[in-house]
Amino acid sequence: MAVTLSIRSTDGAADGAGSAQTLTFDQPRVVVGRGAHADVRLPARAVSSAHFVLKFEGAELSITDEASSNGTLVNGALLVKGRRKVVRDGDRIVVPGFELVLTITTAVADSPDRTATVARKLLQDAIAAAGSEATPPTLELRSGRTAGRQWLFAPAPSKLVIGRGDGCDIVIDDVDASRHHAEFVRDEQGVIVRDLASKNGVFIAGRKVQERRLRDGDELQIGRVVLAFRDPADELLRAFDGGADDAKPLEPQRASTIPPPAATPSPSADAGAASSGSQSDTTAPPAGDGGAAPTASSEGQGAAVEPTKSTSPSEKSAPKKKGSLDWVVALLALLILGVSVMALVLVLRPR
Repeated sequence: MAVTLSIRSTDGAADGAGSAQTLTFDQPRVVVGRGAHADVRLPARAVSSAHFVLKFEGAELSITDEASSNGTLVNGALLVKGRRKVVRDGDRIVVPGFELVLTITTAVADSPDRTATVARKLLQDAIAAAGSEATPPTLELRSGRTAGRQWLFAPAPSKLVIGRGDGCDIVIDDVDASRHHAEFVRDEQGVIVRDLASKNGVFIAGRKVQERRLRDGDELQIGRVVLAFRDPADELLRAFDGGADDAKPLEPQRASTIPPPAATPSPSADAGAASSGSQSDTTAPPAGDGGAAPTASSEGQGAAVEPTKSTSPSEKSAPKKKGSLDWVVALLALLILGVSVMALVLVLRPR
């Protein structure tokens, strides 16, 4: 199983998106970021060196934000950093400046050179979106009387032929050079030098090469002539390898699917609700036969109904205690009265 990423630059384009580039991987782990070690290089300072990782685990594909500075969106929802999330065919991933669409497929994986091609193309889109033009690669003469002379490459696909023949694009006056010595071919990935069966060959850093993709800063020797190759795109891509991330945090485009916790009413709220309920219950229940019961607010339509008062257990037991006390007092009063009568009889009895 493989995954194809359709990558589009979103910064500064008039229609909100640049041209899409695709990369296909059949490896179990794909790193996306701006660093040179990333499988998918996104040339933007707001993208972290290793921004997120896609991983196949059996038939399941997951994504994990690698503690990026500015976050990752999947279908508009912000990922929790370091937490794995399953992704599916057609899901959209957004990082600062880029949108990636997943397609789970069985296609053949692209070569590693394709990664460099996509990075260069995305860089060109970013430069164009900023209203600038990408500086083309150049060859600069480093020896002889005309040292410092430069030749610019036309947009890809294009070619420059070097030799001592009059029909060459770069004519060098050197008896050790063949009439058509070598050619430089520019494609989407950069520039390749190819020996055209010359008698003395092409040397880079002292080593003879038949065909080689050039890197920024390479020095070539053809006969006794030395040329330097310059590619501003390579230089810019190298500049993205280090340094701090630019702050450009992503905002979620849709709310989380996790529902908020249910609110638990506080005891005071319950008391308030009970109080308001008892105050509102000043109306009598509906009268039978469809007649409306009089309410406390209805004047002249009947006596107001007193609200029902609830009594606590202590209030219910209070009358019983009071009744018992009254009986004790009564018995004491009768006893005192009896003693008083007996004393009076004794006093008044004749002697």
